[in-house]
Amino acid sequence: MYIRTEGLIVMEQNIGEKDKLLTILTKCEGLIRVFARGVKSFLNRNASATQLFCYSDLILYKTKDKYVLTEASAKVLFFDLRNDIEKLSLAEYFCELTIALTSHNHEIGDILSLILNSFHYLQTGKICANLLKPIFEIKILCFSGYTPNLICCKDCAAYCASTFYWILKEGSIFCENCFKNHFAPGLTLHSAPLAALRHIIYAEPKKTFWFELSYESKKELIYAAEQYILYCLEKELKTLDFYNLIAQN
Repeated sequence: MYIRTEGLIVMEQNIGEKDKLLTILTKCEGLIRVFARGVKSFLNRNASATQLFCYSDLILYKTKDKYVLTEASAKVLFFDLRNDIEKLSLAEYFCELTIALTSHNHEIGDILSLILNSFHYLQTGKICANLLKPIFEIKILCFSGYTPNLICCKDCAAYCASTFYWILKEGSIFCENCFKNHFAPGLTLHSAPLAALRHIIYAEPKKTFWFELSYESKKELIYAAEQYILYCLEKELKTLDFYNLIAQN
């Protein structure tokens, strides 16, 4: 059976001298693995549309247990991400998170839109990389069923306070007074980073990326989002380690 869909190449593996096994985030089929014959050759008509980070129109032949690429046409290449090591490493991290958090064979339109928008802002430089990172981390966790409750203190329902504490294992925040009654560690959230987290989680999709923070508040947001990612995934991420190494230099 032949199917037509759109998809973003989030991983590529070389198979022999000429072929690739592609991991593709698609509109219709979810996250799938596709065998692509001959695309390592630049003479192949599908070569440019099957590169990492490429968003393409795809015609696939689907059997009971595999997909085979028949034809690919590039829609957006995101080629400039390869020209900056920090952008490249962050884009690879976004791809690893997407693979880790996206289930196979179900509709993932929100996640696809998120990563495409993130790639666009990363490539154009309209939003700095170190702010895109926590936005992507928190939003993809929300789309994957890990939405934290950051609306108010879980115990007393206080919405405003100078400082809250985010207990990751409960997925909730507590005001300073209520936090004293808990013995679990918590991440400190001052008012500005907490407001940013609430914006990322609850704002309309078109507005998700647009807010401003001071340098110190941004550092707190970055730390909190990364800790939540590591808590939810319960594993090390090689692309995250590499990005953090690059970003520090």
